[in-house]
Amino acid sequence: MRRLDHLDLPDATLAPEVLIAHPVLDSALLQRQLDVSAPSANGAIEKLLEAGILRQVGGNVRHRVWAAIDVLDALDAFAERAGRRGR
Repeated sequence: MRRLDHLDLPDATLAPEVLIAHPVLDSALLQRQLDVSAPSANGAIEKLLEAGILRQVGGNVRHRVWAAIDVLDALDAFAERAGRRGR
């Protein structure tokens, strides 16, 4: 998983927890979770996009949705391993 500590985010200490708890998010969710303004949340999203941590997965110009692909991949891998244990 890519590290976030080198990014200048509104609250870099909370960003990893937000992405793990909400691997698919929009700007409004990030605003609420980090208690920041829309421009701050959008700036954080832009930095996460540039770092390859987020990727746009849906929405249009006014309501875009992003995903933390590494987090989703890790969750999928865990689910696959967990499913095999029961067999």
